[in-house]
Amino acid sequence: MGRTGSGLVRAGLTRIWSGWRAALVDLAVWLVTAVAVLVRHEPAPGWLLAGELTAAAGVVLLARGWPLPGLAAGTVLAVVDVSCAPVLVLAGYLTGRRLPGSRAALVTLAALGVAASALAPVLAGSAWAWLDGALLLLFAGVVPWLAGRYRRQRQDLVHAGWEQAELLERAQQSIAAQARLRERARIAQDMHDSLGHELSLIALRAGALEVAPEHAECCRAAAGELRVSATRATERLREIIGVLREPDAAGAENAPRQPGGESIAELVARARASGMVVDLREHHADPAPDSGAGPAAADAVPLLVDRAAHRVVQEALTNATKHAPGAPVTVLLTRSAEHTEVRVSNPAPPRVGPLPGLPGGQRGLIGLRERVRLVGGSFQAGPTADGQGGPGFAVAAWLPHHPSHPVAPAGAQATDTGAADSGAIDTGAADSGSDGAGSVRTGAVGAGSGGGTESGQHLARSRQRVRRSLIALVAAPAAVLAAIAGLTTVILVADRMASRLAPDDYARISVGQQRAAIAPLLPAEQRTERPPVLEPPVPADATCEYYGTSGNPFDLPSDVYRLCFTGDVLVAKDLVPGDGPPLQQPARGGPTDSG
Repeated sequence: MGRTGSGLVRAGLTRIWSGWRAALVDLAVWLVTAVAVLVRHEPAPGWLLAGELTAAAGVVLLARGWPLPGLAAGTVLAVVDVSCAPVLVLAGYLTGRRLPGSRAALVTLAALGVAASALAPVLAGSAWAWLDGALLLLFAGVVPWLAGRYRRQRQDLVHAGWEQAELLERAQQSIAAQARLRERARIAQDMHDSLGHELSLIALRAGALEVAPEHAECCRAAAGELRVSATRATERLREIIGVLREPDAAGAENAPRQPGGESIAELVARARASGMVVDLREHHADPAPDSGAGPAAADAVPLLVDRAAHRVVQEALTNATKHAPGAPVTVLLTRSAEHTEVRVSNPAPPRVGPLPGLPGGQRGLIGLRERVRLVGGSFQAGPTADGQGGPGFAVAAWLPHHPSHPVAPAGAQATDTGAADSGAIDTGAADSGSDGAGSVRTGAVGAGSGGGTESGQHLARSRQRVRRSLIALVAAPAAVLAAIAGLTTVILVADRMASRLAPDDYARISVGQQRAAIAPLLPAEQRTERPPVLEPPVPADATCEYYGTSGNPFDLPSDVYRLCFTGDVLVAKDLVPGDGPPLQQPARGGPTDSG
């Protein structure tokens, strides 16, 4: 079985296990809910328990397929019976885990919070039961939703990381491909350096034989055919070079190349043997008096500098052969202990013009500029004026033996990534204006995960979302709790202050008085909460009202005054102490029960 087949099998097994795992989680939540319901409501009728457990199972299945409706149903079920809170926890978690956005969930949770706060007092028969409903939704609905959302964004971050790794792997493959293309560019450069030079010399020699009067006509004809063949071979070579060097538009070599081992003097000798008029002038500059260098120091030229000087002379002679055949060429070579200078110049060519079929490809000077730059030197090429005032052409290079700082490939970035895989070529013309070529620089291809790449920005955004979710997971419940605590405190203070009956006013009230007589002494509001203690028996057909003895919200347990009326007549007045005998706990109740 191939890699693709094994991957499909693995994906299928993962999907199967994911389905079984979800079913096991749902079953576990339902079992926990069933145990809580049975323990809390053991004396309840069987049909009631069966209906409640069936509703819990329906909410679990609904939340798995439709999270928001399941969350709403779970909230109602948990408010009716707090034993079903595990179902609400699962619904909240699945809502955060499966919904990609948060707006719909936030709107739903806000609406459910209002509904739970309004429904709980109705079911529990206590005005303060809204707080129980709000806290139930907070801890069993909002917190699980935040946990599910954090889990979802965490998984998205993991997926983004793997996508980033895949992009990096593709970038590495692209770098390897670029390295192969750069090697092709090196081959093309070597072909241009060596074969182009030799073919130009062959064409020059053949042209000399063709016009030599001492040879027979047949020999001159053969020489003409040889020149035509050499020219045609040069053109074919240029076509091949164009194919091989096409990748230079995206990046070229980032390492120096070494030509053959011949010296500059031997190169000039070969050019002279081919018929060129070449004057080589070598000058060894004396070292500075205080440098301590001896006469031999000028000959200690680094290999890369020597090869670069050789390439400059070789390319300049080749260009002179192609564009100024017959013109004398002067090669000035100056060496010192610190640097090497090369200057190759020629006056205006004779009227015969350049050799036919040899147009300039402008690649040689580009290569020279890069070669010189890689050894830390400077390069110039362009038209000049000869000794007689006419136009000419010169190529000059200054090559230090010990560069003051390392030279990176052209286009290298400041980052490690850019320096590793750059390879741009600076094709700018010299200050003197060689061939009018503009400056072309190609940026490095970055394979890193920096913030400048699209994948890096996506990963940063995913991490930021995960951090926000983690903060919200802790901060949101704390903020809601603080808001509830603040609101509860405000309501409690307002209730205590508005429902306080002064002890002096209470003492002035007597049983048997009419409501109209004591109404000016009573507070505007009744006490909404009273201590859960045993009270004196309520007179028959009487309605009781409760008023606080203190306006301090922190006075716990709080005593209350109880006034009972039959019609408009006060039939009983009692002080109910807050620390009296507790009430008997009821056998059944909703989430607002004191037990």
